[in-house]
Amino acid sequence: MIVASVISLHTLQDMLHVIGYPAIALFIMIECVGIPIPGETMLLLASFYAATDPALQLPIVIACAAFGAIMGDNIGYYIGRTGGRAVVARFGRYFFIKMEHLEIAERFFARHGAKTVFFGRFISLLRIFSAFLAGVNRMHWRTFMLYNGLGG
Repeated sequence: MIVASVISLHTLQDMLHVIGYPAIALFIMIECVGIPIPGETMLLLASFYAATDPALQLPIVIACAAFGAIMGDNIGYYIGRTGGRAVVARFGRYFFIKMEHLEIAERFFARHGAKTVFFGRFISLLRIFSAFLAGVNRMHWRTFMLYNGLGG
């Protein structure tokens, strides 16, 4: 939310005009990793431009967004799987996450992991952390990809 407020709509427009399709994938990917930047806003902006600007095609915008989401979620999963608790212990304070929060989330995820990954795609804050939590809780990667893909 802090990072998202620093990036203006004008900056997003410039990124879209200069970088094009890769900007869409990049912003969505970074947001799905867990860094709060305006990925959804970039996607909406690109979709609006695709409706009015012949330089952008909606099917390619959708493909870039899907690619960015899949890559970002896999990176978030990998970070959670390889060092989740250590990452929270070291960097959690920058994202207002305490170890107690992680423990509550882990208990919830242990009971509702697959549903959390699936429905997490539709809930803003959960979308940011569901891939990370899947990795921390050692959800099998194929199971993660199935529910993440279905939710996407």
